[in-house]
Amino acid sequence: MLKYSQTPGIFKLEGNRLGRPYHRLPTMFTGSFDTIESHLGNYFLKKHRTNITLKKIHCEMDVINKSAELLVSQVGHLAFDIDRALLLMLLGNFYGLASSLADEKSQDDLPTKTEIRLRSRLALDICNTIFNKNISGIPLTLKPDSST
Repeated sequence: MLKYSQTPGIFKLEGNRLGRPYHRLPTMFTGSFDTIESHLGNYFLKKHRTNITLKKIHCEMDVINKSAELLVSQVGHLAFDIDRALLLMLLGNFYGLASSLADEKSQDDLPTKTEIRLRSRLALDICNTIFNKNISGIPLTLKPDSST
């Protein structure tokens, strides 16, 4: 008998998750990785004047992350998070600031209003890019979760 932790590609399904296709998300992302990467690369090049390539997509359930941007759809909630260093690099490239902007900012500082607005816009744009009928086959209508 094999344990799910010893076999790659097999996920533990908990009783309270049955009936919900959470276990298919990692397979969906890895199956269309090249398409997602090209669409995200085009998005960042056109909108933010930055050439970015995607290294990996990571899916996790039941994670506590207070800095994540929450989105709500017709099937449930979705959280989006982006590294602050990447966010600062995007701001620096867009406004033509020095490339040392990410070095000057400490990770312990609170994010500025501009960073929060950019993170919210990126959350909506990137999730709408990924969750549409052409790429993932899941057309979601996403909007910011204002309940918290």
